[in-house]
Amino acid sequence: MKNKCFKLFCKDLDEIISVKSYKQEEETNLFEEFKSHLSDVKPAYSVNDYKKYLVDSLLVDPSSYYTFLDKEVEEELTKEIVNALYSTVIEAYPHFEFEFICNEINNGIAFDQMRSFFKKQAETLIGTQPQEKKGITSFADIVKLANELNKNVIGQEEAAEKTLDAIKLMVANIDSFSSLFYIGPTGVGKTKLAKVLGKGYSGNFLKVNCGEYSSAHDYAKLIGAPPGYVGHSDSSLLGEKAAISNSWVILFDEIEKANSKFYDFLLSLLDDGTCTDNLGNVLDFSQSIFIFTTNEGIQANRLGETRVGFGKDPITYEDNKDEIMKSIKKSFNPEFLNRIDHFIFFNQLKDDDLSKIVKLEMNHLPIRKTKPLISYIIRNSNHQEYGARNISKFIKNNIATKIADAILKKKVPIGNTKYYTFSIKNKEVYISNIEEDTDGWTNQKTSQHS
Repeated sequence: MKNKCFKLFCKDLDEIISVKSYKQEEETNLFEEFKSHLSDVKPAYSVNDYKKYLVDSLLVDPSSYYTFLDKEVEEELTKEIVNALYSTVIEAYPHFEFEFICNEINNGIAFDQMRSFFKKQAETLIGTQPQEKKGITSFADIVKLANELNKNVIGQEEAAEKTLDAIKLMVANIDSFSSLFYIGPTGVGKTKLAKVLGKGYSGNFLKVNCGEYSSAHDYAKLIGAPPGYVGHSDSSLLGEKAAISNSWVILFDEIEKANSKFYDFLLSLLDDGTCTDNLGNVLDFSQSIFIFTTNEGIQANRLGETRVGFGKDPITYEDNKDEIMKSIKKSFNPEFLNRIDHFIFFNQLKDDDLSKIVKLEMNHLPIRKTKPLISYIIRNSNHQEYGARNISKFIKNNIATKIADAILKKKVPIGNTKYYTFSIKNKEVYISNIEEDTDGWTNQKTSQHS
């Protein structure tokens, strides 16, 4: 299990500090330890001494802040540094503040009550109640999700299985979060799988189009503008999502298009599932799945092309995984790649896969799914270049619009059926089981040349 800690921005020291994170039971025990410490100290015990005690207890590496060359200023500098660190740490643990612990000692306010008070305060500020529980909690849930993935994402059984393996580690509490790297040509189901996963895993899905983060400072769109810039006080995209839940599927689509500074931002997120926004708030995504998609190295390695001198079998991922990974390693820095848990290859879609996709895309339409119509759609949808993505667009523009015309003209199918039948003649497609429309609008033919 990954070690978790908070990342907080200490404004007075102008640096990010690492603060320990505790489970609720551990936090309760720590609170009792602090209370016992204050109860046992001498009457002359100073607030500054308590601050240092708290900072030393909660920081990941407190000693690194107290190294001085000049012993004459050591005491004063230590005091200033402790105050700066204390103010930042209290942002994560407000109920550990000196005054509140003293109040608990004197008045006997239960820790749970105090913790609940601060939680309600935070929920009032963000306007919504955080939901920290993910939707997948048992083996039965995993089986259900597997069925949804295989039903909605065609031809990618292996990718779905490897994705589920990552989720199993999270459900078993071996991993708290996961990072997946989806590799494959455009239109083979990478984004679709991520969307279906988001719905089934926690119901929370966010797509980040990395092409919109090509400049050095574009990552501020996620965590808010830095001090001195317009919009600094506004809420950030990730801040709004973290306020809802710590359990998300976040898709970073076409990650190769992002600026190198964007990768630097991702390092903290991939370390422990948290990041810090422009206001110094820690954003918790510790139960989330981070997915990165790329088609980097696909064209360069000629995947899907027919072999030369070896028959008609296409060049496969299995043949070229090593070459693709070499291309990826050249394009992304090792600090980023080393934080990825799983690299998952997506298959080239076969003819049978395309037929299933066409049927799936027409499920919501009153259409007879005939073999001639399916073949026509596959043949004319330019799927070789754009994959299944263009199939959906083709059906909408060339098939669904004709049904809409018929419905608006109140042209219902002839005979005892509710389904429209399409016929193809001379590379033209039209609805064949409705009455002729004298103005030529409803039964207008669509011509597509293969």
